[in-house]
Amino acid sequence: MFNPRNGYPCDSNILEMTSFEFNEKYKDFLEAGHYGLAINIPEVVNYLDKKFQELIQVPGFKYSQIKLKFNMSRFYCEPREIDSYEVEKEIDRLVKNFDEAQKDLEANIFRFGG
Repeated sequence: MFNPRNGYPCDSNILEMTSFEFNEKYKDFLEAGHYGLAINIPEVVNYLDKKFQELIQVPGFKYSQIKLKFNMSRFYCEPREIDSYEVEKEIDRLVKNFDEAQKDLEANIFRFGG
């Protein structure tokens, strides 16, 4: 099944939030002058939406960038007490799953025709 809003495969028929919508939802926590979330994979956005429900409770929480750099995720946030590595590991896992699903989809399209 595909998300009709972004064309990516998804596990359900629920319209997931895009990265743009995520940044709009959490704009009060986005550091001025930064672009925020730059990974538009539905599972990543969904995970971060749930994770941010915890993070926004942390006094002084702000984020500036969530992106892929050299094929690894980066999550830049304050305060430094937040374990950004834990978040990055989960994003990396979700991106890997997404990439594998894309490869399977492409192989099936090639194999059975598109």
